[in-house]
Amino acid sequence: MDIKPNGIYNLFDKLQNGYPVLLYQNGISQSGKSFTLFGENGIPGIIQYGLSNLKNVKSIKLKYLFEQYV
Repeated sequence: MDIKPNGIYNLFDKLQNGYPVLLYQNGISQSGKSFTLFGENGIPGIIQYGLSNLKNVKSIKLKYLFEQYV
């Protein structure tokens, strides 16, 4: 039996099945949002993990929106 945890993994399953998905992060400065999404120093983030595990996907559009308020 293949058991997958809920949450972020379900988004990549939906993406693989042709549905649009949105990853949204919110938090205070220096809390690890970018690290969680993109990884660092050879440690994969959610984006790398998800993209490397997609099967039968011919193309994908990734848009990164960044806002910072000073």
